[in-house]
Amino acid sequence: IFFRVTVPMAQCAMWSYGGGVGGRLSPVGAYGAPLSPGASPRMTRTVAYVPEHRQPHNSALVRTWNELDSYQEQLSINAVSSGSAMYTAVAANLPQIATNQLHARQTFVEAATNSLPGPSYTGPQISFPLTSAMLQSLLQHYAADTGVPLHSSHLCSILTQARVHFAKCPRVTRTATLSGSHKRLVVVGDLHGQLPDLLTIFVENGFPDPQGTQYVFNGDLVDRGAYSIEVLTLVLAYKLLYPETVHVNRGNHETESISTQYGLMNEVVQKYGSTHIFGLICQVFNQLPVCTVIDNSVVVVHGGVTRYDGITLAHLENVPREEADMYSTDQNALVLVDLLWTDPMPQWGRIEAGRAPGVVTFGPDVTANFLRSNGMGLLIRSHQVPSTGYGYEDMHDGKLITIFSASNYCGTQGNWGGVLVFSEPGNYTIKQYMAPPLHQVRDAVLKVDIEEPQVAPVNASIGEPATLESDAADQELRQSVVQTLHQIVVCHKADLMAHYSRVDPRGTGFVPLQTWAKGLAEVTKLDKIDWTEYQEELGLLVVEGSVAWRQFLNKYQVKVEAKWVDDLKRTVYERLTRTDLSVPSLFQVLDEGQDGMVDVAELRKAMPKLGLSMSEEQLQALLPGADRDRKVDVLTFIQSLAPRYSGDPVPPEVREVLTAIETTFATGCKTLLDMFLRFDSNKNGILELNEIQQMMIWLSTRSDQYAKFNRIDLAAKVMKAFDTNESGTVSLLEFLSCFQPAQHAVEDYGHQLVQQVAQAIYKHQDGLRVLFYRMDVSGSGGLDRSTFKEGLRSLALVDRTLTDADLELVADFVDRDSDGTISWDEFLTAFGLGSVPVSAPASGRASPAVLRSALY
Repeated sequence: IFFRVTVPMAQCAMWSYGGGVGGRLSPVGAYGAPLSPGASPRMTRTVAYVPEHRQPHNSALVRTWNELDSYQEQLSINAVSSGSAMYTAVAANLPQIATNQLHARQTFVEAATNSLPGPSYTGPQISFPLTSAMLQSLLQHYAADTGVPLHSSHLCSILTQARVHFAKCPRVTRTATLSGSHKRLVVVGDLHGQLPDLLTIFVENGFPDPQGTQYVFNGDLVDRGAYSIEVLTLVLAYKLLYPETVHVNRGNHETESISTQYGLMNEVVQKYGSTHIFGLICQVFNQLPVCTVIDNSVVVVHGGVTRYDGITLAHLENVPREEADMYSTDQNALVLVDLLWTDPMPQWGRIEAGRAPGVVTFGPDVTANFLRSNGMGLLIRSHQVPSTGYGYEDMHDGKLITIFSASNYCGTQGNWGGVLVFSEPGNYTIKQYMAPPLHQVRDAVLKVDIEEPQVAPVNASIGEPATLESDAADQELRQSVVQTLHQIVVCHKADLMAHYSRVDPRGTGFVPLQTWAKGLAEVTKLDKIDWTEYQEELGLLVVEGSVAWRQFLNKYQVKVEAKWVDDLKRTVYERLTRTDLSVPSLFQVLDEGQDGMVDVAELRKAMPKLGLSMSEEQLQALLPGADRDRKVDVLTFIQSLAPRYSGDPVPPEVREVLTAIETTFATGCKTLLDMFLRFDSNKNGILELNEIQQMMIWLSTRSDQYAKFNRIDLAAKVMKAFDTNESGTVSLLEFLSCFQPAQHAVEDYGHQLVQQVAQAIYKHQDGLRVLFYRMDVSGSGGLDRSTFKEGLRSLALVDRTLTDADLELVADFVDRDSDGTISWDEFLTAFGLGSVPVSAPASGRASPAVLRSALY
């Protein structure tokens, strides 16, 4: 048994604190009788022993993971905002969609509730009123992990009954440790769909029972883990069976906006095939209490203290029973947001630097003032993986404790889970654990007869947790961090491209390493991340102290796993090659002012004449180096589509030589072939170093600015750039492969346009998921063709890189070969992050072997 409840004094941390008005200690008030303002009850606690064989991750890595997790939650909130904006636009064209969906959801839930399981159903049978035998059947079924979901009629019945029950409950629950015949009270933090943790807690602390253990679940029952439905159903069923024994607070994941993004909705659709059940779950979420008070001395809330001074527990009764709205102007609505979202900090005061718009982090003075004004002595909250890697964290002079119950969170954190157990008022123990695999917990659960009163915890060993060496655990967590960083770079690729173009005005394609890191921090707003720490995993290649930023960003491609993408590429390519950009007649189309120059405004008018529809960003990409106030020579513009060196990054002086070759000979492969043959003096079909030197001498005579090319060491560097197979000679194929004919340049640009569309869809996946969910009248995860197209077109409202023509093209190809219904989830998941080649070494001057082996 890996819970340690009874421990030697030397291994415990025990203390008391108090200090109310005048420093007097006040007794704990009786249940229902509030303490006088300013009173502070006496608390005594024990911290259970943690086995030495399993230590948490290093704190710096955990902080980085938490920082990224908070950042992604902010992105999810922004996605909900953009999804709502798109939905508003769609609803204007489809005014009946909201009414139709509400009616369809009600009809579905009624039909599901009244349906009967078929003869093939092997799961538990549930009816009301619930009995302990039904709960045992449900518990053991989930523990057995048979893969058979609870029948939809039973699930809808539990959810409907829970919605009705919680609608009658106050917003603040009040209970006492020893109320009724209870023997103890256990506060459980975030579980996040991790069923083994919930069952482990039950086995080791006692199943919920009016004569035994009482529970307070402090929110975030769902999302991330694979068993959100099972965890939620068990907790709700126990609440309905023993309403005075099980108490549930709402967490920030008990909201439609977050659970749409973090797994619950997908799990519901996977197991039940309908988003309407997810909608019913969200209705239950809106009714959940937001706070629990224990023994009139302890406040339990998911996030923490609000942004407003003077908020009392009485105020909390006024928070609305609705979706948490970050952008509301109503104080009660924002108090709800704060209760679910705020985090503590060691500094005094409040800082608007929380995980969501307007949400604050709060200091020890804020906690002390809140407790004092409400006559409380301790604030218990959850919401965060403790930075210590343990199942709890102390802050604010012992007046605030974070309890987090999902051990090895997300399968990567390596953290302990923790619960806080009150044995009597003011006396509690913090217990920590690492949940074993589900099959080990199952064996213990199957031995339990919960129809018998559960006065004491079960005396059954459920095995040791799976061990993981600390180095391996850190590596696993680091991989999770790197994967998240990859996703962030892809989502900000366009902005990063624009930023690095500004800080690299000469267009060299290189910036110093620190400039690269600073750019990532500024664009992504992740200034607490040490980007240079992850440069190798991010695929960064440093050449002579500089980062090849174009090659870095080009590695980040959205992988589109859909059969229509090839057709899409072909269509874009045909649109571009339909017009011959190299013929003189193009000058007349591009040069509207007849001054031999072209700017973005002229391109904007010219492109439709050429059969192309492009956004402002696409026009800027087509006309590199130009801005709204500066023109580019028409010939320069056309030549910008001509060959560019496409090999690995090379030192700037070698790149200058290649540019000179382009300027002198970039009129097609034939001229380059003539050049190759001219300098192949011994006519053996390959170029050797002495012949490369002769080429450099010849170039140095063509212009004064090329005179510096007459250097043996520079010729050797050019030789290495050409000699990709390191044979010591340069073949014709190696020589020509360093240059692309103009036709390929146009094709590459077509690929860029496809990537631009794909990256926009990938970037706005979460917003589109919110939009499509709200548009899904049938609840089946599918939309008819016209509705899907209407939704996809609305993406242009929130992403200015896309045109209506781009989105129409995507919609047309998705629509092809359809049976009339388009799976919007399948469509969105088709856009994923492609693999990012990793480069090494990460610092100093890259070796020629690395330059040649790096993948771009």
